[in-house]
Amino acid sequence: MYTHSDALTTLFDLLNSLNALISQLTTQQQAAKKRGLELYQLGEFEECETHLTISALAGDAPSQYALGEAIRRRVGSVSPEAQACYRLAADQDHVYALMRLGGETNLAKAKTLAQSGADAGEGEAMLQLYELTQDRSWLVKAGDAGCAEAYYIAALLFDKNQASDNRDSMLRYAAFKDFPPAMTWLGNMQTYYRNLSYQRIHLEKRLALNELDGVMTYAAALAGINVEETSRYYYPINLTHAYGLYWLVMDSTRQNARHREAATCLQQLGTELSAEQIETAKAYGRQWKADHPALSEFRLTYSDMK
Repeated sequence: MYTHSDALTTLFDLLNSLNALISQLTTQQQAAKKRGLELYQLGEFEECETHLTISALAGDAPSQYALGEAIRRRVGSVSPEAQACYRLAADQDHVYALMRLGGETNLAKAKTLAQSGADAGEGEAMLQLYELTQDRSWLVKAGDAGCAEAYYIAALLFDKNQASDNRDSMLRYAAFKDFPPAMTWLGNMQTYYRNLSYQRIHLEKRLALNELDGVMTYAAALAGINVEETSRYYYPINLTHAYGLYWLVMDSTRQNARHREAATCLQQLGTELSAEQIETAKAYGRQWKADHPALSEFRLTYSDMK
């Protein structure tokens, strides 16, 4: 959704005073929030804005922050549109929104709120304190308190500093807590690459969580595509199921780079399947969608590290 910056800012300012009066989203607003957050997690930053705007204007702080993030990622900066969203969330004590707005007052408030959460044992609050202070000890504390994302960020930092032993420890901790990006990273390391049981266990965990990269990897293995990469999983070829998963990815994405990859694989597989088999494949894709959480890339909440 593309909205003129001044108009959106004015609209949010007019509705800002109503936030305290709104305590519960309607069913439609909840559905819009859910769909918007799902699209955001897939990197569909343009399409998610339409849905998130509905719940954001209804006073939902997580939606307001996510809408600000979607706009920031789409335009490449904290634009006036994004700031308007962050201000709404910040007025409801959303720590990450306060951090995005910056400034001495906002950051001081964010630190106070995060410290209060950390004192109560909240892992996410400890991660927020790391982002505010850059004190890496908070990452381990956050991970130990249940925030797998913090372990993963610690691994990224250790990797940047070429501290591979510490990196691998953090990755294993994050993977143990079912954080898919950590499982993916570990699985691609030479140390584990030919360990069949390790590879299959982690891929199947990623599939259960419906991680986009895991689904694409599984589909390639079933299709016999990228054999050097996918043969390590030893899945029997099943072109119908492969087609169904590629169809699901293509149907669920637009902006994401995997959309074009899935479309190319579908075109290739389509020449090998009958019309009846293709319909069976799509039914498999729809059933997969019904049986799993929404497809996701599991992007980091605040950090732009990769």
